[in-house]
Amino acid sequence: MAADRSDLACVPPDEVSLTRSFSLMRHADSRDLARIQAVAEPIDATVGAGRELFAPGG
Repeated sequence: MAADRSDLACVPPDEVSLTRSFSLMRHADSRDLARIQAVAEPIDATVGAGRELFAPGG
């Protein structure tokens, strides 16, 4: 993606640390609806099962 960008330089992984936060937001009025939970529960389960992919080392 950046191979043709001579103005960019590689940064060694030991010189930088990136942290990402993920949130699944649901409105309080609809969070208990079956259709909302039908989407939210598999997302929660998938993220939980792959936690190392989302937060390596954490």
